[in-house]
Amino acid sequence: MPQEWTTEDQKSFLKEELMAFKRIEWPMVLPGVPDSAVLTPDQIKMLADAIKLHQDQLRRWMHWHSGAGDKRSVNAKTAKIMKGLLQPKTRSRKPWEVYSKLYYTTRIQPHIEKGMSISEVNETIKEIFADKTLEVKAEVQILCDEDQKEKKKRKTSEMQSENAESNAGEAMEIDPMTLHSNIQQCGPALQRVLEHFSRKTCWSFSVLMGGLDPVDPEASHLLMGNGSLHVGKTRDGHDFSEVYPNFDAQVVEAYGEFLSRTCSE
Repeated sequence: MPQEWTTEDQKSFLKEELMAFKRIEWPMVLPGVPDSAVLTPDQIKMLADAIKLHQDQLRRWMHWHSGAGDKRSVNAKTAKIMKGLLQPKTRSRKPWEVYSKLYYTTRIQPHIEKGMSISEVNETIKEIFADKTLEVKAEVQILCDEDQKEKKKRKTSEMQSENAESNAGEAMEIDPMTLHSNIQQCGPALQRVLEHFSRKTCWSFSVLMGGLDPVDPEASHLLMGNGSLHVGKTRDGHDFSEVYPNFDAQVVEAYGEFLSRTCSE
């Protein structure tokens, strides 16, 4: 047996005090309402209020510790920006294009020969439409006018919505912590946009970013963090910062000096 850490006198003393210690250590359980009891209206209200309080506390804890609100807001803004940037620019269709859309199968396709190029097909459609009666051309023109009005109306509505959001954003003073949160989301948002552009254009992109730390009370500390991001890699899987060995020492350092000048002026 291992050597005991108490003497015989100490052991006797501890044994005598053990039960008193247990009584003090054990929590006192107060009598409550049995689960099977029928609650009074006041007790029902107290129980409902207590449950709601705990639910609200849990919901707030999850919100602040997950950053869900900020991410949803930034992701929604990013999606809206990407939609505006990447959505194909539409134009009002010309009368011969509308005519082709309406009657391609019945009146155009029989005149299209196999192997014709797009430009040859378009010229054929123009010639067919030019030979149509004034009544047919008037019918097509009405559809063109309606299409133009609808596009103009939609564009005006979008511009009014964007102006309202812009004015609301300018009127609202952004606190330092919100600025800090927005800065943290710049990288992921730009990464999504540039990756999409890279897929659409086969181009590569490198971005440098930085500025004053909004949380710094003296506004003297430059914040760059992970101040560069790169989209596009070589066949070996390396981006620009990895291919150019002096990227941090030369490019990033020079950009840091530039930020120092812009932020001090």
